[in-house]
Amino acid sequence: MKKVIILILIFINSTSFYSQKAFIPEPTLKVVSDFENLLTEEEQNSLANDIRKEYDANSNQLMVVAIPTAYLGNLTIEDYTQQLFEKWQPGQKNLNNGAILIIAGSKIDSVGRKLRIHTGYGVEGILPDILCSRIEKEIMVPELKRGNYYKAIKSGCASILNFIGKENIGNRPKFKIEILKGNNLVYDYARIFSDEQIEALEKKLKKGFNNKRKIVITNLDYSVEVNSAYVSSSYEGDTSLIEIGYNPGYYINTSDSSMRFDETHKKYTLNFSSNYNEFDYRDFMKLLKVQDSIAYSINNLGINAVTNSLIDRVEVFYSKRIKKYEKFFGSLFLITVIMFFLSQIAKKGTKNYKLKKNLLIKVSFGIILTIINLYSLFSLLTFEMAYYFTFVDFVALLKWQVITILIMLASSHILNIYFIYKINNYFFDSKLFAWLGKGSGDSTYSSSSSSSSSSSYSSSSSYSSSSSSSSSNSGYYGGGGKSGGGGASSDW
Repeated sequence: MKKVIILILIFINSTSFYSQKAFIPEPTLKVVSDFENLLTEEEQNSLANDIRKEYDANSNQLMVVAIPTAYLGNLTIEDYTQQLFEKWQPGQKNLNNGAILIIAGSKIDSVGRKLRIHTGYGVEGILPDILCSRIEKEIMVPELKRGNYYKAIKSGCASILNFIGKENIGNRPKFKIEILKGNNLVYDYARIFSDEQIEALEKKLKKGFNNKRKIVITNLDYSVEVNSAYVSSSYEGDTSLIEIGYNPGYYINTSDSSMRFDETHKKYTLNFSSNYNEFDYRDFMKLLKVQDSIAYSINNLGINAVTNSLIDRVEVFYSKRIKKYEKFFGSLFLITVIMFFLSQIAKKGTKNYKLKKNLLIKVSFGIILTIINLYSLFSLLTFEMAYYFTFVDFVALLKWQVITILIMLASSHILNIYFIYKINNYFFDSKLFAWLGKGSGDSTYSSSSSSSSSSSYSSSSSYSSSSSSSSSNSGYYGGGGKSGGGGASSDW
């Protein structure tokens, strides 16, 4: 009995295994192979006629295959199509210029419907994955869901044929991304700029205003339909100063709902993010006008001119902030100079009895020293904290510049404390100013220090910052093309 049960289980297991095995049909020698009967014979011949025209003209080979979902077995649509491609071999052996458009799914059952455009090595450059995905999702899937199978497949084929007859078939992909050195500041993946333009941009970006090494980066974006610009404020973790999405000219033709290419349709979307600009993010309408102005400039001046203009704008406003920065810290250091002269006057006051007893002078000194004492009480810790939280993002500085400024600040605070102590000793010995005490002379302060990753400060404590004929559909042998798995898949 146990042996019978084991044999039954083995039989069920093996049946389950074979039921999941994918079915890869033999080549039909047809341009359109409709195993699912989605199309009429006339519709198949019409599609085949269009496809054969491209094959006869340029040898580029597109195959359309419609299968039941059950053919997939336990394979994904990507793995199944790759195996089908290897068996049918669309495209010429030396060019690998083939593609398969496969539709898996039943007219009745909506579960598990799949769609994929699978490309050979030679057409991956002109028909990249992101463009395949757009043809599927924007052109084919909506019509497939409505049951308009012929319209969906015809539009999809027309879109593919619009591109694979173009340049670069069998050659190195036009938009192949290269691995660039890590010290670059311009990453032009979309090939928008010339080598000379990239060199000029790199030179601009290496100036002092870009100590945080913000980059210019471009990418292909086939969804861009109109020039647009977006201005935002950058944050500490941002890596890009200007990010550009580029559509080299792909668009949907409304007359036949197919995807086409025309260089006159090239468009850009630009994202500019910087802390050094004059844009008021609270004034939304003004910000929209600025963005529209940049988008208009892209169309009229060109993307290179606009990119350079934005970088120049960043540099100008960086310079303005540096001046404010200099005034702020200059005023702090000026206090030290003033305190020095006051201490000298107070020293002379000890030898001049009338000057020492003059109430107006003593009150004047008292007011000044009250302000200075308050400054000193909040000095070492407070101003360094204020500097770090305000100016470290306000103006990008190198680490050695930050350390130098902190040392200068600490030195000025210590000198102020010393001068206040001297003034108190030299001049304020009457009961009238006893409430001032000895200024900051009776307090203990420690100087600031810095490490490679953060700055710390102490004052008895520390602080660290932190992508059309009946024979048209026959005699279509695969030419031996190979595929590396490029393309895109969609559910419908």
